[in-house]
Amino acid sequence: MGRIQRREIVGIRCEVRTCRAQDTLSSALPYGASWHDQVSQLEGLVAAGWSLVLTQQIRSYCPVHAARARECTCRTHPTRRHLCVVHTGEVVALVWDQAQTPVEVTDFLKVVS
Repeated sequence: MGRIQRREIVGIRCEVRTCRAQDTLSSALPYGASWHDQVSQLEGLVAAGWSLVLTQQIRSYCPVHAARARECTCRTHPTRRHLCVVHTGEVVALVWDQAQTPVEVTDFLKVVS
């Protein structure tokens, strides 16, 4: 007999490589799920101080490193300049933290409620 393996998202970790902070989600999500599928869980993380950048692959920063969500990432990832919050206006609008909720999230929550 073999075993069935599923790819699921069970938590998030801080993007800062030297940081080991992580938090678990209340329920596992299929791999590749968008933020729409986990918005209620993400709200709890933001309330706890996490900062998120809602690009196709969500970037998450723990409460200690939350300010880094708004810093330039071109120095460490020059090939991903199109995802830099400093150099791309569309991406800066996708930062979700205690100070800012993206318009897309606010609109989605209105529809869901």
